[in-house]
Amino acid sequence: VMPVVAAAPAFLPALNALPTAAAVAALCLAVVVEIVLVPAVLLPGGTVTLLAGALIGAGRPALAVAVPVVAAVVAGDQLAFFSGAAVTG
Repeated sequence: VMPVVAAAPAFLPALNALPTAAAVAALCLAVVVEIVLVPAVLLPGGTVTLLAGALIGAGRPALAVAVPVVAAVVAGDQLAFFSGAAVTG
């Protein structure tokens, strides 16, 4: 997870260059991938959620960023739970 945190400052200008809808879609996809594909993380989705906070701090509408990212965190967590339950039986 540390390489993701180290790459986060370089990722933020790229997100700021995108329209809000595209930036939020990228964050939602990234949070689901982080939760589902990176097992045993203490705070799943935390890195991408911090990036969402940075987008809000850069002047994006708070609800337009926060609501979809929270929904992606919940959806990713449920996807990880059910895929893990399917694997373990």
